[in-house]
Amino acid sequence: ILLHAFYRGREEFGEAFVAEVKNDMQDLGYNITNIEIQETKKGYGICVEEDGKYIVSQREMSQGMFRTLSLFIQLIYVRLSKQSLCVLVDDMGEGLDYDRSKGLVNIFVKKLNQPNIQFFLTTNDRYVMNKVPLKYWTVIDRDKSSQSVFYNYENSKDIFEDFRYTGLNNFDFFTTDFFSKGFG
Repeated sequence: ILLHAFYRGREEFGEAFVAEVKNDMQDLGYNITNIEIQETKKGYGICVEEDGKYIVSQREMSQGMFRTLSLFIQLIYVRLSKQSLCVLVDDMGEGLDYDRSKGLVNIFVKKLNQPNIQFFLTTNDRYVMNKVPLKYWTVIDRDKSSQSVFYNYENSKDIFEDFRYTGLNNFDFFTTDFFSKGFG
């Protein structure tokens, strides 16, 4: 999917597509100067040029860098082509340091607030949880009969809004069970 999305994005949107991917990667501290599809003995893969001189294949990239590059390529392509997409990312900050994890969430909140993209992320990373505004949260809990109960801004608006008076961070919203009890 990654190679197809990159190929189609470059074909349909040209340098503007590649530039947006590079800019987003650069915003996270990856000095990507070029992105290409590379043929190897084992097939095709994505590669990047760093600092204008080092070629790094997808096999040589860190897990965090590859996951981030892949997400940007796919989501930017979908956004520009106005396709509908539902994305689930498990453990959003995995493989990234604190600053890149925060930066990734900031970029996603800005870019993905569109009606054609549904974006779900799971995490237990306090830094990611603290960065995502509560209005985007859905907390899934179990009641006494082991049924799933969903808490979000739409069905628990008063609790979500009251939380701002606690002075606590978003991670505490979850760990203190405030999402289900509120001040009660």
